[in-house]
Amino acid sequence: MTQILPSVYQELPKMASSDLPTKSDLQENFLSSFLARTLPAGCKVVDITEGAQKSVEGFDLNKKKKFEKMKLTKKTLTSKEKKKLKIFEIKPEEQNFHNFIPMYQLWLQYMKDLIHFGNVNSSNLPSVQMKILKADYHGCLLTVCQSKCPSFVGTTGIVVMETKNTFKVITKNDKLKCIPKRNSIFCFQLGDYCYTLYGNHLQVRASERTHRRFKTKSTIAL
Repeated sequence: MTQILPSVYQELPKMASSDLPTKSDLQENFLSSFLARTLPAGCKVVDITEGAQKSVEGFDLNKKKKFEKMKLTKKTLTSKEKKKLKIFEIKPEEQNFHNFIPMYQLWLQYMKDLIHFGNVNSSNLPSVQMKILKADYHGCLLTVCQSKCPSFVGTTGIVVMETKNTFKVITKNDKLKCIPKRNSIFCFQLGDYCYTLYGNHLQVRASERTHRRFKTKSTIAL
């Protein structure tokens, strides 16, 4: 027969365990002795241990701290705020045609790098036309060839701003004019070539035109 021995891991009698230090006492004594060894002389250990005890008591290891996800919002101005601040308005004293000639020269270089006029031929003409259609026209010297509004016909100026429905140009007479794209035909010259733009087909924002897929329109009439 096997003899059942009493379990070694049993609680001590109260008389024996009453004189032993508790777990919290051991932790506090360890912290006090550790701080006394490491801190410089003259530092009050009692104040530090009390502060540490309060911070430990306020921390729950079993509870996960929940962090609120901050909503990432774009801090950009609305169209109303832009109009109110007059960000895109050119002051009358700055409406000078000669001030925008460097912008026109930059645009010419941009178009030369984009199209490569020396390589234009009948085989690659469709791709060249698509590049012209999607190009940026800020700085272009644009002329109104036809329009349902007779007062716009013949107007020539450098494009200083393009919106979805308009071209804003500065003329040689230092006048800022807003010309609608709708029912207007524009033309510009690059080297030995003269290009025609149909405003009814360009009623798209400049930023969207670069990646937009254009469809063939049934007519080019005004």
